[in-house]
Amino acid sequence: MHVSVDRAKCDNHGQCTFSAPTVFRLDDKGVLQFDENPDDSLRADVDEAADVCPMQAIVVTDRPNSSHKNKDKGVPPMVDQLGTSALTDNDAFSRHQASNMRPDVIKDLEQK
Repeated sequence: MHVSVDRAKCDNHGQCTFSAPTVFRLDDKGVLQFDENPDDSLRADVDEAADVCPMQAIVVTDRPNSSHKNKDKGVPPMVDQLGTSALTDNDAFSRHQASNMRPDVIKDLEQK
C-alpha cells in the first residue's frame, strides 16, 4: 500500500498516530512524519487512521509492488512536513502542490 498526506489539508492534529503509531508519528516540533510504504499487514490500522483524520488529509492506495524498498534495512522512509517536492520552474507537479500550500510555507520553500 502507499500512503500520502495532503500537506495543504493536514494541520498536524495527530489523530492518525493513535490508530497507526508504527506508520504515523509527530516529531519533536509536532510535525507529522509518516511511512509512505508501510507493510500491507497494517492496512486496517492505516485505513482507520485515514478515517479518523479530522482534515481528511490521508490518502491510502494500493501499489503494484508491495515490497518495502527499505525493508531489509529496517528503516521506514519517513516524510517531512513539506514532502519531497521542491519548487522549480520546470516542475509542474511542484507548482501544483505549491498552489495548495499556505503562503508562509511557499515563502519558506522559495528561500531554500
